[in-house]
Amino acid sequence: MVFIYHYFHTLPMEVDKIWSGEWKMGKILFLLTTYSVLARIFTELPVRIPIQQMTAQSCWNYNLFNQLLSFVVLYAPAGSILLTLHALLGAKRKHLLIITTLYTAFMIFAAIMMALGIADVTAQPPDPPASAIFSCMFQQRTILPNTILTWGNVIREGTVLAFGAVVMYRRYREQNDFLIRTIRRDGALYLTTAFVLGVIAAGMRTPGATSDKYAVIMELRAIAYPILANRLLINLRDHPDYSTRTAISAILFEHTIHVPSEHNEEEVGGQHVLLEEVDADRRNDTDDSALDPPNTALATGVEGRAPLSARRVV
Repeated sequence: MVFIYHYFHTLPMEVDKIWSGEWKMGKILFLLTTYSVLARIFTELPVRIPIQQMTAQSCWNYNLFNQLLSFVVLYAPAGSILLTLHALLGAKRKHLLIITTLYTAFMIFAAIMMALGIADVTAQPPDPPASAIFSCMFQQRTILPNTILTWGNVIREGTVLAFGAVVMYRRYREQNDFLIRTIRRDGALYLTTAFVLGVIAAGMRTPGATSDKYAVIMELRAIAYPILANRLLINLRDHPDYSTRTAISAILFEHTIHVPSEHNEEEVGGQHVLLEEVDADRRNDTDDSALDPPNTALATGVEGRAPLSARRVV
């Protein structure tokens, strides 16, 4: 119910800011994250509300589909964070290759552990009086694959958290514009929450520890991850200052951002750049070459000019 309330609360903003955009990774990840959670919620209704009896095979098929949706719910938000970090690193191919390789490796590992766990599950229709409450019951002989998977997720989340902290400190510790503040706030909130909940979930699945009988932590993760990741995307997309959105939009949302054309402009590197913004940047911003490492723009700038993260493209 929490996610459904959140969905309808943010739906007008989603329609305005996301649906109208190009089909780039930001839009795809946002919609995949949102609607995989909704699909998971609605697929649970026949099991949670026993309208009619389900066969053992139907229960097993339901469990398989539900686990696949859970896989998407956990990994799509992580993709949003990693793409944002890719933008912060200047959208270079070598960084994209490293991020994609690590992300794929963790996904393959998780898929293998999840498959082993699913294969170990037996499903059957419940006997009375449980049949009045549930349509299916599941038993698993061992939780070892789930335990390994959960600790693997902790390693993934800890790696991304450390990676994000290093990127923000090494490249952007002296910057405080809207884009950086948003990523620091929303990105850090997501990564910290994911890591803490992951550690708690892994601890509860460790043999000898107190188990999460009612799957409270699992459900909390399935709700918190999508909400926090989509909050980051919405805030990056929603801000009216085009100069803070240009570079990251090239990766997440759209190739160009259109602004009124009555301003003075000049052509730089084949792009039309507003003179007033370039001049303001030259007067007020720290020059790229003064930072360590030197390139802190979210996309390649032109030497001696303002970085693309501080321009409006017409």
